[in-house]
Amino acid sequence: MESIHDIFMILTLKKYRAIFYFDTPRDLLKRLILFFLYKSNNTENDKEYNEFKKHFPQFCKLLELLKEDDYKKLPKVLQHMEADCVLDYTCKTISEEFPNTPLFTIHDSIITINSEYDTIENRVKTLLTEYCNGIKPNLKKEIWSE
Repeated sequence: MESIHDIFMILTLKKYRAIFYFDTPRDLLKRLILFFLYKSNNTENDKEYNEFKKHFPQFCKLLELLKEDDYKKLPKVLQHMEADCVLDYTCKTISEEFPNTPLFTIHDSIITINSEYDTIENRVKTLLTEYCNGIKPNLKKEIWSE
């Protein structure tokens, strides 16, 4: 069986004539999943999708089922779930617990001041793990400077 990297190269080269390089298998898989989440279910003549489906039939079956009525609904539902988790639950709780700590969000990031980073990071990890029934998040620190 081909590796995930080989499969992706087959998919992209056939249709787009582009080569993508990924630092980790996780980065590759994230890109693939997002691609298929936003793709319509009209896949009968889609060679790339059918090739992927050969290797991951159960995942594709689940996607097709979730997108059965309207393929655009699934990504929207996932975006609403993410907003509920990050904004309505995690950030709201942290804002109530630490009302004097600046807290901002941009896309998939939660931003605060350096002096409060460790406190906020620990709370974010705890709250996201609670929200996701024990699944621990992978967080990455990014320091901004002038």
